[in-house]
Amino acid sequence: TENNLDGRDVRLPLGVLAGVCGVSGSGKSTLALGILARALAPRKLTTSAAATPVAPGTHERIEGAPRSVRHMDQSNVGITSPGAYLKVLAPLRELYADSADARRRGLGAADLQPRCDGCKGKGRVAEDMGFMPTVRRPCDACGATGYRAEVRELTVRGHSLPELERLSIEEVLDLWADVEPVAGPLRGAVELGLGYLALGQGPGSLSGGERQRLKLVREIAKANDRPTLYILDEPTTGLHDADVERLVQALDGLVAGGHGVLVVDHDPRLLACCDWLVELGPGGGPEGGQVVAEGTPRTLAAQDTATAPYLREVLS
Repeated sequence: TENNLDGRDVRLPLGVLAGVCGVSGSGKSTLALGILARALAPRKLTTSAAATPVAPGTHERIEGAPRSVRHMDQSNVGITSPGAYLKVLAPLRELYADSADARRRGLGAADLQPRCDGCKGKGRVAEDMGFMPTVRRPCDACGATGYRAEVRELTVRGHSLPELERLSIEEVLDLWADVEPVAGPLRGAVELGLGYLALGQGPGSLSGGERQRLKLVREIAKANDRPTLYILDEPTTGLHDADVERLVQALDGLVAGGHGVLVVDHDPRLLACCDWLVELGPGGGPEGGQVVAEGTPRTLAAQDTATAPYLREVLS
C-alpha cells in the first residue's frame, strides 16, 4: 500500500527477463525500487547516504524471494572512472612497470599511480578565495593529469598513462586486445555501447544510464554461479536503437546464465523483448497503483492499456 499502490498481490516470475511498465506516476518505481530493491538488496549505510531513504515501502510480505538480489542503480557511488571501476588500470600499470624503460627508471607499479605533489593526483588545484567561492583550476605541475613527470614520460605501445586515460575504451581495447585482464572488461563495455567513454572520464560527466551499464558490465564479468535477481531502473535512458539491442542481448545473457532480471522502463523496444510484463495504472498518481495487465508482451499488446499500442507497433 506504499504511495498509490492499491495493496493487491503482484506476481513476478524468477529466472526470466521481467519488466514493470506503465505511465509516469503509476507506481512502477515504488514497487520495484521502493519495496523490492530496498527489502531484498538493502543499501549499506554510509555518512554520505544518511539522508537517503533506505527502509522498504509498506508491504505485507514478499514470498519466494531469491537469496541473491542486486540493485543496479544509477548512482556514482564507487565509480571514480570507467577504467578504475572496471579494474583495468591496475593491470595496465603492471604492464607499464614491466617495460624496459620503467625498469631502467626504477619505477614499479606503485610508482605509476597519480601522485602529483601539487594536486595530490587530482589534476586540479582548489584555491580558497576567502569570502568568494573556491576556484578550481588545472594543476600546472602535472599538466592537469595528476601524474608526476617521470610517469608522464614513460610510454608503452606509443602512449603514456595520462594519454591512455584520455583515449576511449574502444581505442584502449584496440591497443591491448591481446591482454585479457585488460581486454575482457573493456570488451564487455563496448558490447553494452560504452566504447565511446574515455578510460579516465570523471564520474560527474557520466550519465545515470552510463553508470548503471558500467555496473552491469562488472556484474557480467564476475561469472557469478549463484542465481541472482538483478533490478534495473530505466536502463534504456538515452540509448540508440542499436544500443538497446546490445542491452537486451546482455540481459538475455544473464538469464541464460541462470539469473533473473527485473527492469522498470517505458521503452517498448526493451519491453517487447521481456519474457513477462506487469503493467501498473491505469493512470498516474491517485489514478494509478493497480495491476491493469500482466503476461507476455503479446498478451499485453492485445489489451486496452496505455502501453499496449506501443508494444503492438514494435511487435508488428
